[in-house]
Amino acid sequence: MKNILAFVQESGSSSFDFANFGTHFIVVSIIVSIEEKQNIEEQLTKIRQKYFGQEAFSSSQVGDDYMKRRLILQEFANLDFHIYATVINKKQLSGEGFTHEPSFYGFLNSLIYNELFRNFPNLHLIVDDQAGHSFTQQFKMYITKDQIPEFFNKTDFSAADKSQSVFLQLSSFIAGTLNRHYDESKEGTDHDKMLFSLRDRLTSLNFFPRDSKLNYQIEENDNDNDGSFYSRIIRNLGEELAIDFLEKKKSKLIA
Repeated sequence: MKNILAFVQESGSSSFDFANFGTHFIVVSIIVSIEEKQNIEEQLTKIRQKYFGQEAFSSSQVGDDYMKRRLILQEFANLDFHIYATVINKKQLSGEGFTHEPSFYGFLNSLIYNELFRNFPNLHLIVDDQAGHSFTQQFKMYITKDQIPEFFNKTDFSAADKSQSVFLQLSSFIAGTLNRHYDESKEGTDHDKMLFSLRDRLTSLNFFPRDSKLNYQIEENDNDNDGSFYSRIIRNLGEELAIDFLEKKKSKLIA
């Protein structure tokens, strides 16, 4: 049994019509140890009921109510999960290949796969099973059909109904929040405060194309020296592997 779970959701569109579909595409993985899953799930359910009743966590439902969003994010701060996020700035992607949806999603599939599975070899990945999510549908096909068996055998993979998974709802809510923070059409005075509220849960925030000034990685603190689960994750994050992969993939798409 794998001892690390990753719940993956996206926010954004593959369209390069920035005025109507935004400038960024966000992929968020919520990282949870299997030992803590049930406890965190119970706490998340209480938070969801407090702010949404019987409805799911929904970033779009909160919308521009930044006070409510910040209150929800502050509730998350005390839970033992971590966020591994990739922020794609579509305006900075060069090459005609990126403007075609299959190429765009193909690029993301390879990028996210390599980031997750090279950094978290003991991983069970869960994605949304709803047909309306183009990225996760393509991601499922990429993993199950296109990967080398010897590499894939190191991982587990499954799909779940987002309406029944509070972790997928959480991942979607965080992805939507990050999209509101970075999308140039959604600038607002509280955006920096939203990101600040997530600081204790952000293990890795990676930007592509890479800008070394923007990449954000939480450093270990004195309380992480006990060899704990998340300390090992942070120490083992292979950022350079992802960067090397990106440069190779980009050259193929541009060619």
